[in-house]
Amino acid sequence: AVSGISVGAFVSLVYLVAVKRIKRPEKSLEGCCRSINVYHHKNSARELIAIALPITLGSAVIGRTRIIDTALIMRRLGEMGLSVARSNEIYGSYTTLAIPVFGLIPALITPISMALVPQLSAFRQNGDTEGERSVIENSFRLTVLLAMPASFGLTLFSKPVLEVLFSGQTEAISIAAPLLAALGPS
Repeated sequence: AVSGISVGAFVSLVYLVAVKRIKRPEKSLEGCCRSINVYHHKNSARELIAIALPITLGSAVIGRTRIIDTALIMRRLGEMGLSVARSNEIYGSYTTLAIPVFGLIPALITPISMALVPQLSAFRQNGDTEGERSVIENSFRLTVLLAMPASFGLTLFSKPVLEVLFSGQTEAISIAAPLLAALGPS
């Protein structure tokens, strides 16, 4: 899967370079159209770094957070007097059942927010602060409208939800259900 990401990024690079070479603006347009913003190579590189650096750092922090999370949880379970085998069992149920089900809510909300990005960008570019505010407020309303019932549903019905999704894993479900119920409000 990871190599697929690398191959996909490389294919995208080749495609973008090919499109740029094919659709290169004609030199005759450079002098007549002064209102078109032409980016120089140095400015483009700076903008790319300004956008990519925070995203890269964020990805690195998320990976480190998972490692720290695992170490802290396993240490706390051990300090509670649980054996290593029982600690692994609890943490395994948490990471393989509770967390993926909990992640369904943000996974459903993210496409909605991404669909609003072009509209929000257009309002911002045109300086329409009222339209921008309206899009943001509507996105918050829609998010709350979807997230709150889903959150309460996971809190109240954690065990039945897990039983439907992971039938036959009764012991893991009995461990993960209270953990999912605790994650629900967040």
